[in-house]
Amino acid sequence: MTAIKEKIRKRVRANRFVRAVFLEPYYRIRTSDFVCAKLNRKSIELYRKNKPELDEVQKRVVEDLEHNGLAFAILEELLPDVHLGELREFVERGRQEAKTGQKKGFLRYIGNNNPIVDPRNPFIALTLKKPIVDIANSYLGMYSKFNFFSLNITVPLAGGIAAQGSQRWHRDPGVRRVCKVFLYVSDVDDLGAGPFVYAKGSHHGGRFWNLFPQALSGREGVYPSQGAVEKNIPPENITPALGKAGTIIFCDTLGLHRGGYSTTKERIMFTALFESKGGLGVSKFGFPENFEEWEKALDPETVYALS
Repeated sequence: MTAIKEKIRKRVRANRFVRAVFLEPYYRIRTSDFVCAKLNRKSIELYRKNKPELDEVQKRVVEDLEHNGLAFAILEELLPDVHLGELREFVERGRQEAKTGQKKGFLRYIGNNNPIVDPRNPFIALTLKKPIVDIANSYLGMYSKFNFFSLNITVPLAGGIAAQGSQRWHRDPGVRRVCKVFLYVSDVDDLGAGPFVYAKGSHHGGRFWNLFPQALSGREGVYPSQGAVEKNIPPENITPALGKAGTIIFCDTLGLHRGGYSTTKERIMFTALFESKGGLGVSKFGFPENFEEWEKALDPETVYALS
């Protein structure tokens, strides 16, 4: 039934008359400054009353996000109590059950059949630590919502196979700002390993924000035509996110970016998404039966992010 409903929604959204007369005006209002302020009023108030004290690493990350839409950190400097070896062991335990994506055949997903916010999952545990949540909240200027996570392996493609889906330049759906967190679990230190690539300054407030705008005021993303981004954005602004295992990438994916296009070796990466309560996304995970007990040990910001 869910699949049928989604097909109906897609057909409705694809109808030009419906889009022009109903959807476009609705989403312009829905994402206006006034409505967004109303929807996020509590989130903004909570943040203003409880602004986090950022350390030097966090300050640098937030400043780079503000300026470029892209920032980097190293696992051991931001989260010294998290060990890369434990993360790799978790990946190897789940590798045999990894499933190829239905929409993204170049990805194999670990644990995505029934995603659960389980504290025993070390990737979930690190994502909900206060240093990460504080960065997301500081960039968004409000208490944020944790809405998505994914652990996947990018399968190398033979030379000559064209980039597919999210491997092409695009903007994600969303309103104004989001904070996506990527963690490399394998070395992604050359272009053949499939680094994430970002156009710096294409985020909200950046010089290239109005280039290739999203559809329906952010309800839908956009995929520019082949070569269009390179023609309109200087090479120095196009940044492959190269790094060793343990590299953390903070990024506003409403800005122009493309996913990993691996040709020589697999890339293992974890992804998490924080966005505003007034955003257009919905959480895509469930909770374990004993979540209430685990929740008691969490910081208020994290409890709000999961609520």
